[in-house]
Amino acid sequence: MNIHGFYKTMCQNEHVSPIPLKFGNVGKGGACLIYNAKTFEPLSIKIDKNRLDDIAYGLYHEFAHQICLIKYKYAGHGVKFRKIFNYINEKNKIIDRKQVFTIK
Repeated sequence: MNIHGFYKTMCQNEHVSPIPLKFGNVGKGGACLIYNAKTFEPLSIKIDKNRLDDIAYGLYHEFAHQICLIKYKYAGHGVKFRKIFNYINEKNKIIDRKQVFTIK
């Protein structure tokens, strides 16, 4: 399954505009959401596929941050984030989390 197509489908389902997915070194984490700290506008999601065993989990996590920024202008890991993350994770449970995503 192509991860870009999967991400675009998630965006359509949640009525969120997709932002670029980038792949490369993230530093200490496996994935991150890059955003404008003044406007809280999400700019891109960066995934380090060499550090993540579960790329879907990383994408769900950053997608939850994207929704949190849009809805609440909040970038942390508090209750609002956890609620959105659990919703995204539960809704996409049909996806085999161990499957290999192609990156193109």
